[in-house]
Amino acid sequence: MSGNFLLSPSIPLRVKELKVRLLVLILLLSTASLAQGAVMMEGTTSGLGSFIAIDASGNTIIAAGISNGTGIGDFDVVLVAFKEDGRVLWEKAYGGTGRDLVSSVKVLPDGSILVAGGSASFNGGWVFLVGEDGRIAWSRVYNTEMIYSALPYGNGILALSSAGEKPLLLRLDSEGLVESAYVINTSLRVVPVTMRILPGQGVYIGGIAQSNATGSLDFWLAKVGENGELVWERTYGFEGMDRLYDVEVDGRGVTLVGYSTLFNNETNVNLLVVRTNLDGKLLWARVVGGPREDWANAVSLLPGGKLVLGGITYSAQTPQAWLLFMDEYGTIGESVLIGSRGIDWIRALTSLPSGGIVFAGGLNGSSLGTGSLGKSSFFLGVFKQDESFANCHVSVQRLDFPVESVAPITWVRSGGNPLPVSVSVRNVAPQAKTIKNGLKALCPLENPDTTSTMTTTSHTTGTTTTKTTVATTTATTTTTATTTTSTIPSTTTTSKNEGWKLCGPGLLIALPLLTLFLRRRKA
Repeated sequence: MSGNFLLSPSIPLRVKELKVRLLVLILLLSTASLAQGAVMMEGTTSGLGSFIAIDASGNTIIAAGISNGTGIGDFDVVLVAFKEDGRVLWEKAYGGTGRDLVSSVKVLPDGSILVAGGSASFNGGWVFLVGEDGRIAWSRVYNTEMIYSALPYGNGILALSSAGEKPLLLRLDSEGLVESAYVINTSLRVVPVTMRILPGQGVYIGGIAQSNATGSLDFWLAKVGENGELVWERTYGFEGMDRLYDVEVDGRGVTLVGYSTLFNNETNVNLLVVRTNLDGKLLWARVVGGPREDWANAVSLLPGGKLVLGGITYSAQTPQAWLLFMDEYGTIGESVLIGSRGIDWIRALTSLPSGGIVFAGGLNGSSLGTGSLGKSSFFLGVFKQDESFANCHVSVQRLDFPVESVAPITWVRSGGNPLPVSVSVRNVAPQAKTIKNGLKALCPLENPDTTSTMTTTSHTTGTTTTKTTVATTTATTTTTATTTTSTIPSTTTTSKNEGWKLCGPGLLIALPLLTLFLRRRKA
């Protein structure tokens, strides 16, 4: 029987089957290998632009930004839907003839997209909903200032705005109609920045307040009920200026990120990270940064429990986008710097179910000076922490920065009944325009011409600064300790050391400036 088996005519067919399976296996392995590389894209739409909000649900990622190169109006809202592998599904612009801005975007469970911002075209705070294909489902404008955040809540929507230097909370139905509106009765002058909802815990609002404890601007955090009742409010800061940009709330605590000038040293802008428990009690705080301006605009919790922060650093050779990894106890992991020819920044980021990170911001800006709208390009990236940046048309460095444990001055107040107000709403019909080929790949590229440099750093935690040593060698392959740089000629851009005047990337997204844009238009 064994001889008959060896001579069986089915053997060639089985060999062919094994060959086919082997080829399929090789194809799958090669595809998996390609998927491990980072994905980055640069916008090609002319005009000023920056992505300032991002969210993901399921397999679709939505980035929201602003641009004056779409051909609709002065500034328009731009949405891009894309996949984790960088495939763009669609890109559209929305707006009127005036200046229309976006501050937040949220992908809902059904795939629709909730967008919030402000409109000079329609004179008010603006919230609109688009379907999975980008078509407008409804669009409302309210007689309020900027809508800083809009999130699904129960069967409706909670929206955050401001009135008389106090946060304003709007309760909307699922189609954006006003059910109620309350001014949060804080005792401080507050500029609201963002809002987070933790199911079973409540609503958390982060902002910037003139603190009673320090006499200067500090981080502000409040917990409120759905009808605007103030449970408590707290501030965290120093005698200098401390400016909040983002808040992350998880089951164990709250993380606040921004920058601090520390004790009136207005030329020393460093990243400030504050971690509290769910009642706002301070757990720890860290100041991170080099000899020049460094700060974070966004924070997100990764599936594994780590925190990732995104922003900008001027402490590199040229101002670069900056990612910083840390755990919930404030232990700093690695820093990743991503750069190009001009000023680059990360404005928003979020984690993906796969464990990856997706960020949005601006690339090749010309200035971040106060009042300046420096030209930039949209900048999107998707990658995992340990992925290779080989074949990328940007430079990538892994560098550590000095870390200092600090004890900010805190202030707390409990209680405060909301003040009901009347808010009107109008239906508006913005123009919608499809943008074709609005993004180009920066990573991966075919047949790139790259070099690699080995980077080593020394790093300690404490009250003393640390020295960074960089040793450069030419190589043809990359390792986990390498820096991959493109052959794009770069120019050295120096910071103007404007200290507290820095308000965030591009200042297209500085919240007080957004309000100023609208007021200028109304005038």
